[in-house]
Amino acid sequence: MIDTLLRAGANPKAANEFGATALYAAAANADPAVTVKLLAAGADPNAALASGETPLMEAARRGNIATVNALLAGKANPNAQEGKGGQKRPDVGNIGTPRRGRRHAGAERRRHRRPFRRRASAH
Repeated sequence: MIDTLLRAGANPKAANEFGATALYAAAANADPAVTVKLLAAGADPNAALASGETPLMEAARRGNIATVNALLAGKANPNAQEGKGGQKRPDVGNIGTPRRGRRHAGAERRRHRRPFRRRASAH
């Protein structure tokens, strides 16, 4: 399909309103063959989304090794950084830490139990 579109004059550098190009879509869909064809047709390997994410970042995030290699061979910048409101690193230091002032649900239940009373023995 990509061959037909390129022969018909499709612009390999065209992007939508978010900055996504055909090369970005190929990187997202793990299609190294289409990636190579688009690069050969003149697609920009460093064209970024509005957030600053590049096709190389998308391919790497999804673990598409063959696509990453194709993009690097096509001169994608391995040092590019998201700088336009892209994803931030999650604060993993607080995962699993209860919020201040809240008790664990089990502790709340235990507090409201009736105290254990021994039955009088029938001796």
